[in-house]
Amino acid sequence: MKKLNYYFGALLTTLVVTLLFGMISLHAQDVPNSPLNLTASLDSTGKDVAVRLDWQKDTTGLQPNYFFIYMAPMDTDDPSQFQFMSKIHIEHNQNDFHFLVHNLKSGHYSFYVTAVLMMNDQRFESNPSSIVKIELIQRPFVHVKPAEPIRGLVGIPITFTVKAETNTDCSILFELVKGPDGMTIDAGLGLVTWVPLVNGQFKFTVKATLACDTNVFGFGEFKVMVGDSSHNQAFVHIVSKPNERAKPGEPYTYEVKAESNINCPILFELLPEHPDGMTIDQQTGVISWTPLSAGSYHVGVRAYLECQPDVFAKQQFKVKVGDDTAFAMVKIVSRPIEHAAPNSQYVYEVKAETNTDCHILYELIEHPDGMTIDSNGRITWQTPADGSFHVAVKASLDCRPEISFTQKFTIKVGQGDDKPRCALIYGTATFDGDSTIVKEGVVKAWSIDSNSKDHPLYVGQIKNGEFSVRVNDGTFILVFSGPQFKEEWYENSRTKDSATKITVACGDSITLNVVLEKLPEPKHFKVSGKVTSESDGSPVMARIEFIPVEKMHGRDGHDDNKNGFQTKTDAEGNYEISLPNTFSYIAHAIPTTEDRKFADQYYNLVSDPLEADILVLTGDLTGIDFVLKQFEEKNNGFSGYVENQNGERIRAHVIAHLVNSNGHDKKYNRSVETDEQGNFSFNHLVVGEYILLSIPFDRIYVPGYYKLDDFVVLKWRDATRIEVGDSIIGEPFIVKHTTRDSILGVAHIEGNITANTLSIGKSGDHTQAGEPLAGAFVYILNENGFVSDYVFSDNLGNFEMSELGAGTYTLVADKIGYYSLEQTITTDYDSKSNVSVNFAMTELPTEVSDETNNINDALIYPSPSNNKATLRFDASAGSSKIILYGSNGMQLEEFDVQTVQGSNTFELNLGSQPNGAYFVRIINNNRIITIPVRVVR
Repeated sequence: MKKLNYYFGALLTTLVVTLLFGMISLHAQDVPNSPLNLTASLDSTGKDVAVRLDWQKDTTGLQPNYFFIYMAPMDTDDPSQFQFMSKIHIEHNQNDFHFLVHNLKSGHYSFYVTAVLMMNDQRFESNPSSIVKIELIQRPFVHVKPAEPIRGLVGIPITFTVKAETNTDCSILFELVKGPDGMTIDAGLGLVTWVPLVNGQFKFTVKATLACDTNVFGFGEFKVMVGDSSHNQAFVHIVSKPNERAKPGEPYTYEVKAESNINCPILFELLPEHPDGMTIDQQTGVISWTPLSAGSYHVGVRAYLECQPDVFAKQQFKVKVGDDTAFAMVKIVSRPIEHAAPNSQYVYEVKAETNTDCHILYELIEHPDGMTIDSNGRITWQTPADGSFHVAVKASLDCRPEISFTQKFTIKVGQGDDKPRCALIYGTATFDGDSTIVKEGVVKAWSIDSNSKDHPLYVGQIKNGEFSVRVNDGTFILVFSGPQFKEEWYENSRTKDSATKITVACGDSITLNVVLEKLPEPKHFKVSGKVTSESDGSPVMARIEFIPVEKMHGRDGHDDNKNGFQTKTDAEGNYEISLPNTFSYIAHAIPTTEDRKFADQYYNLVSDPLEADILVLTGDLTGIDFVLKQFEEKNNGFSGYVENQNGERIRAHVIAHLVNSNGHDKKYNRSVETDEQGNFSFNHLVVGEYILLSIPFDRIYVPGYYKLDDFVVLKWRDATRIEVGDSIIGEPFIVKHTTRDSILGVAHIEGNITANTLSIGKSGDHTQAGEPLAGAFVYILNENGFVSDYVFSDNLGNFEMSELGAGTYTLVADKIGYYSLEQTITTDYDSKSNVSVNFAMTELPTEVSDETNNINDALIYPSPSNNKATLRFDASAGSSKIILYGSNGMQLEEFDVQTVQGSNTFELNLGSQPNGAYFVRIINNNRIITIPVRVVR
């Protein structure tokens, strides 16, 4: 970079006018250009008539990474009538686009498209394209819904209802077109009935026709599997979750739901272990009971086949009756609004949740003059001209005022987004050596002022050799990045530590002449290997894809173009591909054989992409081999979809981790990517319990583990476990994500994670140092407890996070099968702009069987604790151990206690332990219960 020239003070009038017009022109160009040549047409290739939109990207100017589609259900040119309906991610080098709009009724429709650049939690959206209009006349249709294979036994009646859908009000008639002898169908109900006489596989075809128009019809083909093969063994599974809470004197109900692979009625009965007065309907499975007194009651239920009573499933659970105040809690779940405009009305709706029936009280315990809060938690305030104001709001329970939650935050008035961008930094951008202009790129101006949390980052564009970025007053460092040059900090620096600081005041215009180092032409190297079967070493036909790590884990999120580098094996299982050294890669083998079923694999011998080796090209690579495991075909699995907090479907990478299974490797996992609508499915799984980890493509969302009826959780031990048996779980699993609460800045955190193994056995406990730990979920919590940034450790255990603001954070590392680790991190822009932390995560012990993490079996309170805590847990009579561990897995204390059958209590003295996170482990007759506790003073 060249020397900085400052232009301050009085300038010639003509130059001032020129700069002002230049500023206006640059500001108008800080968004992408509108899409080109938008057209609308009708598409009749599907079951319904859809609208097809086609358009092109404007390849000049600032380039977008998304298109937003807007629709109005009428013929209109009024932009206020349009609503956002979908977005499309732009793949690399893609200029032509189309989008199908389904499920539209007959009528008139109008559409327009905008080009959008999503960058660093900011959105730069173009003006609308031209508006296109179209009239759609929907044709009638009948669609027969597919179904999983029907299973049955010889001599036992099979019944199956064919389901069909139509977009008309006409009734549907059903006809059996083809099927085995003796099979019949009810024309009005679609009910198929058949008694198989021999084992085997059978197919039947059903025609569904509109009663009002016999020219409109559809077909469906179904499969019936009869016999007792290992793939068709009769089973029953209970798929419902029990209701585990009740109140004295009030009716309790729970409908037990079960499924089977046999078309035979399922009956229900209570096991001997159930409270007096409890009954169950044998046909419907509805449990009814009115508890008379508080307490904990054990319940057992059995579901069995009427035609084969020895085929059954059991479910055992506890119902807790009464308001167990030991579990009482309250928590504020809303996020505070931390900036406001001057002289305006500030409103923040505080929302809190409790697990009791108590009323929640709200109170301001620290606040500026004039701020009030009502009984519903609504904060109102007339803001002054400017300033920073501290607020603390407390939520408590009216029945137990000592149980409360306090949320603290600071409101910045007249700062951040509420201040106009009053200064300009601009200039020229050329390449070193030949002085040719830089055609495109991005310039980021980072504020390094201590009070810059509200607006720490300003973004501008490099266009045809010129750049500009508007900022507020303050001190900044600039970084330039683009596809044709190496990232560089102003001036002539590869790191921010030696970057030149630029101080500007409102009204300043500063000119920089920037010279950047052009990237060399990429070199291509050959990568080769072989794909074979683990069982016999025979070659396996497969597709090999090389995923650029920079696109998969970059700061802008997952790139859908990651599959751009791929090849196929030959008949001998060999492959070869030429790759540019522009990226580093992970390699993925996807089997394409039809005769044998293999699981896909990432190099080197892992099924989790987060644990894959990273390939760096400095020359040709050989021996990048894959050894695929053959799996048994099972008609089991589950499916679901991923959505954001607004219920909008999003794309994600979903990994199913096996955490509990008899005799199988607990490190078994399967990974998939969702489709464009956020759908995912897992099939042919090892029977056992699974935890889902979901990583959205868009980094604006926080990754996490699936939690039933809730947003994803950050720690795997808090996740809902999915029990997979020998059948398909019918209900979809909905994975919900929230957005990150980023506090941007130039602070940088990096480190390395290794694995320790904590063994518990008769000879005592010991920790063994291990290898680098890949795939650990490392995230940063800001002062409000929200995720600010995250990353996953690579195959060498390394991780790094940049663009963090100055402040105090909590760094958390979590990985399935390991204890979580927490550490406080402080960053500033003087002495702690680069923070390095190395630590070891301790693996869960494996020498004692039947570990359980059911928090209903144990409770520790209060937590957080400052001195003593009461441990309450269920156990069998005899001798037990209680062990206290630190967050690093090291044993701190051990107690031998005598327990009675049922509920036990133990007083745990934490007075000698410093603030932090701990784990308490209870070992009782080879059964382990582990629960967390925090010490806070």
